[in-house]
Amino acid sequence: MSLFSFLKSNNEVSNPQTIETKEVESYLNQRVRHYLPSYLLSLDDEPFQPSQRLIDIGLEASKKAFSINLEPVSKAFYPELQTYINTYPGEHYKLLAALMEVIKPKIVLEIGTYQGAGCMAMKSTLPEGSKIYTYDIIPFDQIPNCGLKASDFDEKMEQRIVDLADPKMAESQMDILENVDFIFADAAKDGVMERAFIALFDRVKFKNKPIIMFDDIRFTIMTPIWRDIKHPKLDISSFGHWSGTGLVEWI
Repeated sequence: MSLFSFLKSNNEVSNPQTIETKEVESYLNQRVRHYLPSYLLSLDDEPFQPSQRLIDIGLEASKKAFSINLEPVSKAFYPELQTYINTYPGEHYKLLAALMEVIKPKIVLEIGTYQGAGCMAMKSTLPEGSKIYTYDIIPFDQIPNCGLKASDFDEKMEQRIVDLADPKMAESQMDILENVDFIFADAAKDGVMERAFIALFDRVKFKNKPIIMFDDIRFTIMTPIWRDIKHPKLDISSFGHWSGTGLVEWI
């Protein structure tokens, strides 16, 4: 049942143009497990349309994600997160794993280790000889409910405690940044940190035209940030995170 049909059947609205915020909130509270305010935006005036490379990667990874099994990965995490890790579409973990198979990156950079589900999903399908550098400002063993253990860090994955939003600290990581093939940016969503990362990416002299995946691009605070990115980009939220998933080819 559509939103308008539901509201009309409950005698809450007779015209879709008159739907008020309180009516929408009432519907969502009854019909949706979790929701956050978001916007629908036309792309007809978006100057930074997706490149053919982005479209090809998005289509192949979205399809491949359905066949990826993350059950072995999810067992290290608490029950609710286990469910999210194995949900697709609606969550991005299987998509992250699929992107590793499609892009075959040599160097992967994750911004925001947190509980470790993202980096472990990527590590599960990371090609031999490749490596993930996962960045945070707090060591993994100080994060509540973290599913990572010391043995997870090996020749394929390393955590670095560096604040990449700080230009001076980011400068010390240029050897990795310049050679990266894929970046997963999953940070504060405070309207400040993401802009700092975008400014950083624009300073880096990338050698490999990396694909950068931004999380939660449908949050209202992320809308202008996503819109302002001046590189080919693709909103792939229907096959990623319910709160928004965007792919950017940084060229």
